[in-house]
Amino acid sequence: MEAAHEETLRVKLAGLELQIRGRQSLGAPTYDDDDWLSMSARCHASGADVVVPGLIVSIPTLECWCDQIAQMQLTLSGNALLNDLEQQLTIELLSRDFGHIRLKVEITPDHLTQSHSFLFEIDQSYLGPVLTQLRAVLREYPIHGRRPVAR
Repeated sequence: MEAAHEETLRVKLAGLELQIRGRQSLGAPTYDDDDWLSMSARCHASGADVVVPGLIVSIPTLECWCDQIAQMQLTLSGNALLNDLEQQLTIELLSRDFGHIRLKVEITPDHLTQSHSFLFEIDQSYLGPVLTQLRAVLREYPIHGRRPVAR
């Protein structure tokens, strides 16, 4: 059963957009199975547009990525990696000199027959807005079995 949400939450970063539609409850006995988000991931750049819908990212994975980005913003170093289990979406932020960041997105609706890779050059000014968006998603959809935490 999917939780209804009045408004689709979005996380945007350069040519990447995650549209969060709600929590997907798989009705399983463990909390981990209820911590998946029904969403779509879209990445686009000149001449290419790839969309992947479904249960792509778990809430704990998104929370970990948010924490890595927060650390990156604080130190202006390191990297932040989001990797899904189904090999449909990988997002990597890699710090470079002078506040520059390389954003690499690998996205595919079918990892057996396709691969799509996008590179974007951004800077640290992108981190604040994406953290705000991620924290809004995590407030709306806390990990099951855990009380919501102010972020």
